[in-house]
Amino acid sequence: MKYEKSLFIDELKATEERNHLSTVFLIQSSSLGMDKNGKPFMNLVFQDKTGEIEGRIWEDAHKYAGVATRDAFVLVEGKTQSFQ
Repeated sequence: MKYEKSLFIDELKATEERNHLSTVFLIQSSSLGMDKNGKPFMNLVFQDKTGEIEGRIWEDAHKYAGVATRDAFVLVEGKTQSFQ
C-alpha cells in the first residue's frame, strides 16, 4: 500500500489545537505508563523529516504495545492537543 504524506510535524506544531489528523509517522520511541488513576496509556515519540512530536494512546494501550514499536511506520489518526 502506497501512502502519500500530506501533513508534517512542523505543520502540526504551527497550527491551532484540536486539528484532526490522519497521516503516517515513524515511531522513534514508545513506552507504556500508568496515569494517576492507575489506567495504562502509551507514550510515543513520532518522527518525520521535519522533526519530532509526542503522542499518547489513552484507550486500549495494551492492544497497541506490540505493534507501536520503535522504527515502525504507523498511520496515526486523532486530534492534536497540548498536554499539560
